[in-house]
Amino acid sequence: MKNVMIAVALALVLACGFAAYRYWITRPVTLSEPENEKIPVEPSPSMAETGSERDIPKEAPPLSPIKPETQEEVLPDLEISDTWLREQISDKEGFLDQALQSKHIIRKLVTATDLAWRDENPGRQWSALQPKGETQVEKRDDGKIYLSAKNYERYNLAVLAFELLNTETLANLYKRTRPLFLEAHGELGANDNEWDIKMAVILDQLIQIEVPFENLELKGREGIYIFADEKLEDLAPLQKAFIRMGPDHAMKIQRKLRELKTHLYQ
Repeated sequence: MKNVMIAVALALVLACGFAAYRYWITRPVTLSEPENEKIPVEPSPSMAETGSERDIPKEAPPLSPIKPETQEEVLPDLEISDTWLREQISDKEGFLDQALQSKHIIRKLVTATDLAWRDENPGRQWSALQPKGETQVEKRDDGKIYLSAKNYERYNLAVLAFELLNTETLANLYKRTRPLFLEAHGELGANDNEWDIKMAVILDQLIQIEVPFENLELKGREGIYIFADEKLEDLAPLQKAFIRMGPDHAMKIQRKLRELKTHLYQ
């Protein structure tokens, strides 16, 4: 498979698409990624606890069938799934190699998705995928600071890797490994149905983000910047991450996520 997220996503990585989701989430300050055996996280809040401000569907759309040749596949135990997962993924551009050397890949994808669901920054789960260098800004004569177009270049390799994804193959890989994702999600204290709903909702959230084309004014100093527009700054970390990548990159990722969605669901 030619590789992904966030993504990933991740994804979501997303989620599945790794991230779709995630994959590309970052903050101006680079965070180190611990390589301990387990990833301590807070228990995932229930749908009832998080649902007051969002329209949560009662059930996720059904996944499309797995390809017949992989239906009887025996999956590895979650605890030793990293090596098996690396064998399923071939990254032509080499961008994902460092992330795939991380431990507990599926657990980190699930944790990143859960953090995104809680409107928290999932980037700390994938610091190895964060773009190099600090946020590039442009200081104007009037003293105002804007996000520089040069900043978008920091994401070129990540977006290229995501564009090279075979979304049909990736979707089938997720459907094959879904039991491992459910197991990892269960470790957070949540049930199977909640995972499927989180996946579907976050995938749609990523697809529907409207990225502004105009110059974006910032405020802050020395690498720590926030959006001057309070409406942008009040967005969820996942949405702000998309905006920081620039409209061209965001649209390319959204196009691949739409493809991924068509292969995931019936």
